[in-house]
Amino acid sequence: SNLHQHAMQMWTLARFLPLAIGHIVPEGNEYWENFLRLLDIMDVLFARCIPTELCGYLESLISDHHSTFRSLYPNVSITLKMHSMVHMPRLIMQFGPLINH
Repeated sequence: SNLHQHAMQMWTLARFLPLAIGHIVPEGNEYWENFLRLLDIMDVLFARCIPTELCGYLESLISDHHSTFRSLYPNVSITLKMHSMVHMPRLIMQFGPLINH
């Protein structure tokens, strides 16, 4: 019932999924919008250069994603990896883009 993929395979699937099926997802679908929000978060987190002004936006995206996730999936707990995203804007401000470390 689960997709057993390596991280890079899953990342590639996630990046291309909007191109493959985005046109058939009904407009305003909250699940899809939250998935796209997650992709926006990942775009920033994996960027080689992140302007400091973007950290506030990233913080807002993460907060919006997590609160929407909790409302869409009330019986699913936030994972440790998801919680760790909350700290990423501060770490980026301290150490620069995480991809460089």
